[in-house]
Amino acid sequence: MKDTDQIIKDEYTKIKKGGGRPFHVIAQTLNLPLFELYKRIRQIDPKFRLQIEEVNYIIQNRNRIPKFKIKEMFNLTNSLLSSLNARGIKLIDDHGIGYMINTTKWLIEEELKLKLDDELPLKINENLFRRYKLGRSRLIAYKIQKENPELYPFPSIFVMIDNAYPNIYKPWQFRAVKSEYWKDKELGKIRLADALRWLVEEKKNIPRENIPYLKHLRNFITSKELDYYHLRDASQFQFNSQQEWIEYTYPENKEKVDRENTKALREKLKDANRIFNMCEICEFKDKTEIHHIIPIDNGGTNDIFNIICLCSNHHAQAGKSSIHNKILYSNIRKEDRVEHFINLFREEIIAVGSDNNALHRPAGSRR
Repeated sequence: MKDTDQIIKDEYTKIKKGGGRPFHVIAQTLNLPLFELYKRIRQIDPKFRLQIEEVNYIIQNRNRIPKFKIKEMFNLTNSLLSSLNARGIKLIDDHGIGYMINTTKWLIEEELKLKLDDELPLKINENLFRRYKLGRSRLIAYKIQKENPELYPFPSIFVMIDNAYPNIYKPWQFRAVKSEYWKDKELGKIRLADALRWLVEEKKNIPRENIPYLKHLRNFITSKELDYYHLRDASQFQFNSQQEWIEYTYPENKEKVDRENTKALREKLKDANRIFNMCEICEFKDKTEIHHIIPIDNGGTNDIFNIICLCSNHHAQAGKSSIHNKILYSNIRKEDRVEHFINLFREEIIAVGSDNNALHRPAGSRR
């Protein structure tokens, strides 16, 4: 009795001579997936051209499956790959952020079939990208970090995952955040407070209004939770104990300690020769308000480098955005924070297609 490979060879010989059965009938007879049949025929004849079903599959998946994987799936030669390009069917390039995003999604969703849960950062690492021939994605992540110094302290795997699945994960979930991120004299404590609020309020789902009654309990946060999210060692760069960290994050009488009225904050700006009576974004003079670049509730202070005068419209936009998170991630001098905020804020307006260019003056105009 003939084996499967011999039957395929005989059937393919008949087809080349103008006879034989259709490919899908042969596949059904041999109980083979159609693509597997085509792949085996190419083992016999490497020049066997791409079939319509294969081309259709490649068109549908060309933006999410890496080129090397498509080549492997269909046992394609370089000339067959070139024939796709000649037809205008371009596969994912092996450079650029799009390649990194698509191959990261392919690896997680198709190959590893991982859920986007808190276990994912523990299951995926840079070595997996190397094992699945996706080293180019890692190089792209390194390039992004080189072009964006605020990303330097984070592991490159976070850069890849965050671009593929924005705002789902925090950098410390992936281990290996560089110690200088937490040691920073100006932002280290604020970053740790932000991380603790994330753990308590988002992961443990404890409402902020209940925290004053709970924060003194021994199991308010546990070592197991801190270790799981790689935060226990990080906290030791700034705090002598977990309780000190908790008290810094959730202080007593916070409103009384931190709030200063608008008049006092305007005087601070005026004394520092800063704009105090018009919007620093658009120079509109009516209905101006003082904005805390890093919000008071996120560890911000009334320091002169943390406040800025904005019109009511831009103040509302600033409040809705998450620019303060980018400030926390950035490794910038305190003296440069205001200018950094202004640049980020303008980028945010452009990115969301805001119609604020109809407000007062164009956002780019300044004195």
